[in-house]
Amino acid sequence: MLSFFAWLYAAICEYFLPSSPDAPPASRNDSLRFSVEESSGPSSEVNKTLYITSHDRHTPLSPPPNLQYDLRFIPNPPLSLRETHTGHSRHIRDGLSCEPRFREILNQAQSDIRGAVETAEKRRDGKEGKDISIRVGCLCGSGHHRSVAFSEQLAQMEWPKGWKLELTHRDLVPEVKKEKARERKRRRP
Repeated sequence: MLSFFAWLYAAICEYFLPSSPDAPPASRNDSLRFSVEESSGPSSEVNKTLYITSHDRHTPLSPPPNLQYDLRFIPNPPLSLRETHTGHSRHIRDGLSCEPRFREILNQAQSDIRGAVETAEKRRDGKEGKDISIRVGCLCGSGHHRSVAFSEQLAQMEWPKGWKLELTHRDLVPEVKKEKARERKRRRP
């Protein structure tokens, strides 16, 4: 079982991590696929949803995101802050916002998402009764600090009219935190 997790971790790292430390962060724009689904009601109104999800490096998102941003190359906030705060905290967000590489990837993400929104709307044109969704994944080591701060910053940006934003911090949900604690305890001798 351990070898499966080692394989899964290696596969995820290979897919999402830059090939060299100086390479730009992983952003999977090369094969954008957008969910265009049948509307469930008689309404002609189209639901356009931008899902932004922060998560840890160990468990991939399901369904997989259209765009993925790996923030592990951004320096972690100081341990004293990490022990008492999450990425929701102004202290963590302000500290990360001072990091030039954090701002750079944030600006790149904004540009990528705007491009994805335009592309999704063009693909949808002329297709009545179709809903559009774009999923953005933001990952870091534990899913508590850098990815949370990054996704919070993305959520505060202005997005095109008609798009609903859903922000989720998967690894800050109490059930997930409990499961992680159980897993850590199980792994200790």
